[in-house]
Amino acid sequence: MSYQQSYQTQEFSYEQQQTTYIQQSGQEPTYQVTQSSYHSQSSSGLTVTFHSASELKSVETFGKQDPYVRFTYDFSDSKSFQETFTHKDGGKNAQWNQTFQLSSSSAPDLFIEVMNKESAGSDELIGFAAIPLRQIPQGQPLSTSFTIYDIKSQSAGEVQITFSTQPQQQGSNPQGRGQSYVHEGHLKRCKSLRNKAIASDVGAVAIGGALAVGAGLLGKKLYDDNKKEKEEQERMEQEKERVEQERKRLDQEKKEFEQQQQEQQKRQQEQQKREQEEEQKREKCKQEKREQEQEKCKQEKHKKKQDKHKKKEHCRKNSSDSSDSSDSSDSSDSDRKGSRHGGKRRGGGCANDWDPVGTYAAGDRVKYHGREYVCLQGHTSNPTWMPGAAHSLWQPC
Repeated sequence: MSYQQSYQTQEFSYEQQQTTYIQQSGQEPTYQVTQSSYHSQSSSGLTVTFHSASELKSVETFGKQDPYVRFTYDFSDSKSFQETFTHKDGGKNAQWNQTFQLSSSSAPDLFIEVMNKESAGSDELIGFAAIPLRQIPQGQPLSTSFTIYDIKSQSAGEVQITFSTQPQQQGSNPQGRGQSYVHEGHLKRCKSLRNKAIASDVGAVAIGGALAVGAGLLGKKLYDDNKKEKEEQERMEQEKERVEQERKRLDQEKKEFEQQQQEQQKRQQEQQKREQEEEQKREKCKQEKREQEQEKCKQEKHKKKQDKHKKKEHCRKNSSDSSDSSDSSDSSDSDRKGSRHGGKRRGGGCANDWDPVGTYAAGDRVKYHGREYVCLQGHTSNPTWMPGAAHSLWQPC
């Protein structure tokens, strides 16, 4: 049979901040807290003075306890805690009268923990509380007592504190009681602190040989639980580190792969560019070579025409000179020779070399491979109509 009961730990006057207590049969009580955000009332921050503590719960087995206070805006950050000095042998009523200047923060609460200083082992928790900062009056100091709690949410004493938003403000005489409550996350932290302190104390007593068998078993269980918790934390840290290393490795591989892709793409582009340039060079060389060959062919053709023209002129001149000085017998011999070859001898007795692209008329004479040929019909020659092969065009003399 289970039941649920909720109640308001403190009757807060600001925006209905409430602590809800839920208990089920056979289970530890838990706390649910609804909070409104706090904003610093001054850009200079918050001044806090810890005066004293009274009716503190005793956690020291032998002698008097040595109380001190530590506090923070963020209990999850163990490095953010500040501490008062330790009141040696303060017992249940400790005195500090120590002032701290805190920086401006948007945190809604100030978390305090009253601890017992241990000469060996972990310091032991006396009580803790979360103090809402909205209860500080605007422009006025708040000096009052605040209840602290043990891990069972029972009163573990009271702490006299003065809050001020102006460093020069002085606290008035304590009046009434301030508002404090148990924060669920803070409670879990304090339970862990309590377990560690018990495990440390049990271990120390066990080493001294003064612990009974039952207490030893309990201490061993707490120690094993703490050890398991620590091992689990170490395992989680190692796993986190492994995952982080794996992520870094994958990121590095991805980066290297992308670099390789970029380099390969760059090489391909450079190769394509070189091939294009080489192709352009080859085309340019071919074009230049064709132009040179055409120019050379044109020059050779022009030269051949000039040579042919010069030879014809020379032959005409020689023929004219020889016709004036020749006798009748030579003329008769020439006539007989011309009739024997079936054509009239043109251009006198001079024959030019055969031109594969020349233009010839009937009766023209050419030399080809040491022999002289006469043209049978007018034509424009080509390389395949050479004398000796084109019998319809040329006839040996």
